[in-house]
Amino acid sequence: MNEVEETSSVGATAGEILSNDPERTFVLLINLSANDMYVGLTPAVSSTNGIKLTANGGTLILNAKEEYTLTTRSFNAIADVAASTLYLLTMRRDAANMSSEA
Repeated sequence: MNEVEETSSVGATAGEILSNDPERTFVLLINLSANDMYVGLTPAVSSTNGIKLTANGGTLILNAKEEYTLTTRSFNAIADVAASTLYLLTMRRDAANMSSEA
């Protein structure tokens, strides 16, 4: 398993925060800003078409065991105010190093 931890600046215009990754098994998103933001699968994510991450700690957790392939999808985000900080933690399988043993 590979783990990636980063922050991203989310603006008042929708943009991609995670690209499609068939090997991703876990996603944790935390809104670190003082502004609400919204995440979703569509590039047209908005306050009426997205999952709301409330200001100062709104969180979304997805894992492949419970959400199946949802963790592998591309995610987009938009914030009420530009330059809003989003924390991202993702985990992915390293398919190249997986054992072929059953």
